[in-house]
Amino acid sequence: MITLFSLLIAKSMHDKKISGKRACLIFIVAVLCALLRNNGIYVVLPTLVGCVVCMHKSDKRKALEVAVGVGACFFLIQNIAISAGHLKTGYKQEMLSIPFQQTARYVVAYPDDVTNEEKRIIDSVIDYDAIIANYSPETSDPIKNTYRWPKEKCLKEYYVVWAKMFFKHPGVYISSFVNMNYGFLAPVELNGESSYTFKSEWETSHGIYKIFPEKIITCWDKFI
Repeated sequence: MITLFSLLIAKSMHDKKISGKRACLIFIVAVLCALLRNNGIYVVLPTLVGCVVCMHKSDKRKALEVAVGVGACFFLIQNIAISAGHLKTGYKQEMLSIPFQQTARYVVAYPDDVTNEEKRIIDSVIDYDAIIANYSPETSDPIKNTYRWPKEKCLKEYYVVWAKMFFKHPGVYISSFVNMNYGFLAPVELNGESSYTFKSEWETSHGIYKIFPEKIITCWDKFI
C-alpha cells in the first residue's frame, strides 16, 4: 500500500495536477495505509499536505479535500468505529515510533542541550539511560522496546518536550525521519538481508538494489 501510495503521489507531483479518478484512488489507498500501519497516518498526512502545495492552483482544492477527507476518515474510524465495536488497536508505542526515534537522535546528537526536567519527562515514557546505547538510525525497535507504559499525563508532558526540542534543532528531526524511512522515500539499497538483489544492468545503473523478492522481479521483467 505504501508503494502504491508513493507512486500515485509521485505521478501527481510530476504532473502538478490531479484528476478526479486519481484523487479517489489516492483517498482509498491513503486511508488503507493509515489503518494498516500504526504510524501510517504520520507519513500519509504530511505527504498529502506537501502534494497540495505542489499542485496547480486549479487542483489545490481537490488535493486539499483528499487530505482533509483522509484525516477525518482515519480519526472517525479510530475514535468511533473501533471504540463502538470494542476492537483492539495496536500498541501506542507503535504509533509513536517516529517521535521516539527523533527524541533518541536528539539525545545522542545534543546530550548537553537536554535539561534535567526534559530528561525526567523522557525517562517517564522511554528509558533515557538506554537511548545512547540502543539508538539505531534505521529502526525504532530498540527505543520502542524500552517503553514504560506511562499514564496519559506523562505522555502529554512528553509531547510538549518533543515539540520544544524540534524548534531547538529541527535538522535532527528531519535526519531522523529520513534515516528511518528512506526505504519508502527512494528505491535505493536497503539495510538488512531480507530482500533480493536486482540483476539487470538498468536497475544497477539507476541505483536500485534491494526492493522486491526475485520471483516478483522475474514476473516484472516478463511483463515489460
